[in-house]
Amino acid sequence: MNIVYNDIIDWEPAVLSFVFNDGEALKLDIKEAIRGWFASRSECRLHDCKCFLQFIEIDGIDRKRNKVTVLCQWICKRCVGSLYRYVDEQVSSIDHMELGINFPDEDLVGTETQWIYVPERTVLFEDGREELVNPFFTTKRPVSNAEFAAFCVQTGYLTTAEKEDPDLETETYFDNALLHGLSKREKEEAYVVNVSYFDVEEYCKWRNVRLLTEKEWLSAAVIKPVLLEKEPEFQDVRRFQSLGNALFFECGEWTSSIDHETGLVVRRSGPQYALYKGWEKSHYRQLSKKGVYDYFTFRVCKDL
Repeated sequence: MNIVYNDIIDWEPAVLSFVFNDGEALKLDIKEAIRGWFASRSECRLHDCKCFLQFIEIDGIDRKRNKVTVLCQWICKRCVGSLYRYVDEQVSSIDHMELGINFPDEDLVGTETQWIYVPERTVLFEDGREELVNPFFTTKRPVSNAEFAAFCVQTGYLTTAEKEDPDLETETYFDNALLHGLSKREKEEAYVVNVSYFDVEEYCKWRNVRLLTEKEWLSAAVIKPVLLEKEPEFQDVRRFQSLGNALFFECGEWTSSIDHETGLVVRRSGPQYALYKGWEKSHYRQLSKKGVYDYFTFRVCKDL
C-alpha cells in the first residue's frame, strides 16, 4: 500500500487524493470505484468501525498531474487503507494515494514532520477557567533527535547542558539514559530531551515555527469533548491514538506560557485525549526555570 502523508492532515473533512499515471479515461473509473466503496461502506460497518463516513465531493484531475481528490467526513486510518485497497483493486493504474495537503509556502528545512490541523476549541483549565483557542497547525509527534541535531549541526549551536558541562559528564540530548540500547535509527527518531527553554527558543527561530502556548497545548491534546468516568486506560489510549487528529505523547512538554505569579515557564504532561472525573486534581501542570534541562521534550506549531 503506497500512502503519502502530506504536511497538513485535517480529518474533518479528510482530503484524499488518488494519483495515477495514465490519462483522462481513468478519471471516471476512479470516481466510480470511490462511489462503490462508499456505497458498500454505508451498508455495513467495516472492522466494526464507528467513524462516520460520507463523501462530500469528488474533484477532477489536477492540471499539473493526474489526480482525483475526495473530500469526506471524518475517516479513520483503517478505513483509509480499506478505501485505497478497494480503488487499487478496481483501477490497476493507481500510483499512490495522498492524505492531506502540503503547505503552500516553502517546505520546512531538514524535517519529515507530520502536521495536523487543530480546529477552534474551548479549553478547560484546572481552576475551572475556560478559554477559546483559535485554529492552528501542530506536529503529531514531539521534535525528534534527528530534527534537533540538524539545527545544531547547521548552526553550531551548543545546548544549555553542553555549555554548563563542557566535559559532558551530565546527560545531553544526544547521550542520555532514554537512548541506551537503541539502534542508530531509533535514536534519531526518538523525541529530544535534555533541552532547556533557551534551546527550544533558538530551535524555533531557526525553523521559523513557534512553541505552543499552554492553552494551545490543551486544545491539541484533548480531542474528545466528553468526560470519562476514570482516567483512560491502555486500551483507551490505543483507541484514541488510532484517530487521525490525535497527538502522540512521549513525556512532559515545554510550552511558551509564563506563570504570572511565579514568572516560571509552564510545562504540561496532560490531560491527554479526553478529560475524566477528577482530572483537575492531577499534577499535569509543572512550573520550571528556563535553564532547566531534563526528561521534558517539546513540539512546535505554525499559525494559519
